[in-house]
Amino acid sequence: MTRDKLITWGINFPPTCLLCGVGNESTAHIFFECDYASIVLSRLFERSGLQSPTRLEEVVRWIISCQVDGKFKTVMKLLFQAAIYFLWKERISRLQSSLLRPSQLIVRDVFLHLRAKLFSLDKEEKNSTAPPSITSGTISNHLSKPTSIPSGLIECKDKVRIAE
Repeated sequence: MTRDKLITWGINFPPTCLLCGVGNESTAHIFFECDYASIVLSRLFERSGLQSPTRLEEVVRWIISCQVDGKFKTVMKLLFQAAIYFLWKERISRLQSSLLRPSQLIVRDVFLHLRAKLFSLDKEEKNSTAPPSITSGTISNHLSKPTSIPSGLIECKDKVRIAE
């Protein structure tokens, strides 16, 4: 729960964001207004051809109305979900300890998580018994254009992997 909610319940907490130490902590601030989160999101989305979202409403609208291919949409949703998860995990870590991880480590963790998930999706698709028309090509083969692959993803030997 964010500090703004705790404060409205009468719990005495400093309102300052644990990630950037500047703004008042709220859901909107943590994921879209915080300088720390902005750096993480911009690094994650920089090579995708899409700008990183600046408001939750933009993310929801994009997920609902996006007209891009299903596999690319899946990758982008996974990317955003992992970013939210690792930003929240970093916030909790800072709340419980004095360990402050740089944004580069959050970006790395997101890409490692995304790589693992993409490999499992490719494996599931290859082992699928569905007709070829439904599973035409693996995610790796489908994402062959470097401009349509999220930041850090590159094609290598028929597999999508995270650039190190």
